[in-house]
Formats: sequence, structure tokens, C-alpha cells
Amino acid sequence: MARTPASVSQASGIRRAVTYVPVARLPHTADEYPQNCSTFVGALHDVRYYQGILRNADNFSPVTRCEILESGYHRGCWRETLGEDAARDYFEFLTSARVFAFCTIENAPGTTFGCRLSLSANNTQALLKGLDVSPQFLGPLLGEPDYWAPGDFAVYDEKGALDRIDFYCQQPRWNIHKRDVPWCIYMTHQVASKSTTYLVVCSDKQPQIAVVKERLADLLDTSQSQSKTWADSSDPFLLHLIITHEAFSEAKSIITALRYRLYDQLDRVDTYSHEPSDRQDLEKLTIELHVVSQDTDSVYASADMAGMIVRKLADAHSRYRRSVVDPALVNATTKTEDALRYLGESIESQKRWLASYKSRKDIAMNLVYNLVTQQDSATSTTIARETKADSASMKVIAALTMTFLPATFLSSVFGMAILDGAPWWLFVVLVIPLTALVIGVWWAWSAFEFIGNKLHRWKPSFAQAGGSTDGGGTDSGSTNV
Repeated sequence: MARTPASVSQASGIRRAVTYVPVARLPHTADEYPQNCSTFVGALHDVRYYQGILRNADNFSPVTRCEILESGYHRGCWRETLGEDAARDYFEFLTSARVFAFCTIENAPGTTFGCRLSLSANNTQALLKGLDVSPQFLGPLLGEPDYWAPGDFAVYDEKGALDRIDFYCQQPRWNIHKRDVPWCIYMTHQVASKSTTYLVVCSDKQPQIAVVKERLADLLDTSQSQSKTWADSSDPFLLHLIITHEAFSEAKSIITALRYRLYDQLDRVDTYSHEPSDRQDLEKLTIELHVVSQDTDSVYASADMAGMIVRKLADAHSRYRRSVVDPALVNATTKTEDALRYLGESIESQKRWLASYKSRKDIAMNLVYNLVTQQDSATSTTIARETKADSASMKVIAALTMTFLPATFLSSVFGMAILDGAPWWLFVVLVIPLTALVIGVWWAWSAFEFIGNKLHRWKPSFAQAGGSTDGGGTDSGSTNV
């Protein structure tokens, strides 16, 4: 099967899904990830499918590039970029309280989902095993657009206490026409050790990721002047909340540009309603309104997905909060809960605005349609009036023709040699009755056509009204019964 390079998919108009390579499921189960994974769910996960994905060497980079932001509870945070050997050792022996690993994916041909991860195959295996990553995240990790719900799973210990929380999601692709590479986040939190590990995967061209790293570094600063923000940042859902906030903030500029485009088209509709323009301008206006409608639907779907992520985050955080027994964490968890509620309500507010944009576009489209219909009706009326005037003129011409036709005919006859010397009064005696006969026949023919048209229109009306002698008798009889 021929494959189109994913790097040219947007420029050529080809959807990135066309570049996907079918996953070759292994003929037997290998003794490797996701075997013996505590987050494995037999009802959801197909071992051979995931192992088939990992066997595609094109999915991984030959050299590892992974940026780490690490923070302990009693020391500052530091940042470094891990290479091949350092990354393998780091992923296999995670000891820090909180670790934030940032990897990148980029469009590449021959890959399973059109993207290549910035980790080598060996380091990816070490990462998946070291973090005990849910197999459900393997597709998003390699750049697969995820149209499933956000993943929220928990593990309980033998005493029935919450032991581990896993939450992962893929942020909506608000500006999908320019950036088709998804932004995926995976979090795992160990309740007993209070350790949290994040894995963030996105394009290196994602503009919000630099801001996320800066905000995260500021919040994890353990200096004396930042002690307050340090205490507030102890909630394990912190990075999920920051990324969701930044992703939603990115949507502001997109929604604003969409609103301006809609208003421009509405102004054109208002102008057209007062001064109708030619059909070419109207066709362009209709197409642009249709494009605005499509973009509005796309942004609304992204807002709907963002709302689902916030709701699932709130559910997962509520489960975590019920397990918190340390009074020092109550303030941080309460702030996270309030922030999630605020984000959810803000997204719902944006959805209402988007719905109003869609409604205004529909009203504008209906107005354009009605204006065009009225314009066509006025044109048809003008044509009908001109046709009627032409018909009246033709009737006058026909009447004049009928009047002079017998005289013209007899003039030709009397001009023949055999009638040379015929008296003039004979011409008059023949012309007058012959003219009256022709005009009478013409009038009778017109009257017959008029009566026939009347009867043709009257019969369907009579049938619809149920006007029938037999039918009336039947109805009357059934009434008496």
C-alpha cells in the first residue's frame, strides 16, 4: 500500500489519517509490555495489538530527547535534557517526589499514526515499564488522535484504600488546520508516597508548552519567597489543570477571530438587504457563511471535548480528595477543585456564545435565501407583466389579421383573369359575411379554450372537496345508519 508522507499532508490537503500504517498484530503474545502491567484492563486492552505497535521501529527516534523538570519536597527543582543512556537509567529508577517529563512528536512517514516519538524504542519500553503506563495511552503517546473519553482509573490496596490514580487525556486541537499534532498528558500518582509523575507529549511547535514549563517552574520554586505557592502546588492534578487552562486560553484568539469573520459576513448581509448586489457576490457570501459555519462547528466540538476533560478531571480529583487525610493538603485540593469548577463554567459559557454564533449565521443564511427568493419573485413578476403585454399585443395583431384576411383573399381572387370585369358590389357582398364568419370562428375557438381551462381547474378542486353525487349519497346513507 502506497503511503503519503505525513509532513506534506496539510499542505497537499490530504488528511493525516491517510498516512497511517495498519497495525500488524503479533501471531502470539510476547512476554513484554503490557504483560504484567498493573493498569492492564483485559476488557479494553489487546496485548497483541499494542505489542504490534511497539514493533514498528519507525515510531521511535534513533536518539532520545526528553526534557525533565524534577522536584522534591525538600529541595529545589531543576531542569535537564536526558540523552539515550541517562534516560534509560532515569526511567527505570524514579525516586523523586514529582517528575515532569516532556517529549515531542513530529510528523514522519512510515509510522503507525503519522508521528514519531522523540524517544528510542528501548527508552520507550523503559518508560512504559518504569511508570507502569496504562496501555490505553500508547496510541496518544505516539501521536494518534484520540476520540475516546479521557482515561480515569484507580488502583486500591488490599485494605480497600486508594493506592494509585491514573489520569490521561488529549487536549482538543482548537486550531486543527494549522497544528494537527495532538497534545497528550499522562499522570500517575502514588497516594502512600505522595509521588506524582507526568508524561507530556506534543509537537515542538506547540506555543503553549513553553508557557506551561515556565508556570510550572515558578510554582515549584521552594525558595522562602515562594513558600506560599509551593504549598498551593502540592495537588497532584496541578499540571493537568495548568495545561487545560493554557489550552483553553489558546482558544480565545481562535474564537475571537471566528467572531470577527462572522460579523464581517453579517455586515455584508445587511448591506445586501438594502442594496442587492449581483449573483457572484451573493455566491461568495453564501460560501463564506458556510465556511464560518463549519469552523464554528469544529470549535464547538473542541469546546465540548474540553468540557468533558474538565468534568472527568473533577471526578478523578474528587476521588483523590476523599483519600486525603493530611490537613495541610486541604487548602491545595480546595483551590484545585475551585479552579476546575471555574474552568468548566467558563467552557460552558464559551459553548453558549458559539451556539449563538451558529444561530446568527443560520438567521443570516435564511435572510439571504429570502432576499434571493424575493428578488427572483420580483424578476418573475416583471417577466410575467412583459409577457402579458406581449400577449395583448399579439391578440390585437391577430384581430387585425382576422379582419383584413378575407378582404385580402378576395382581392387576390378578383384579381384573377377569369373574374376580370366583375362588378364591385359583388366584392363588398362577399367580403362582409366572410369577414364576420372568420372573426366568429376565431372568437368561438378562444371562448372554447377559456371554458375548457376553467373546467380543468374546477375538477381537481371539486374532487378535493369530496364533491361527488355518489359519494354524497353514500355519506348521507351512512349518516342515517
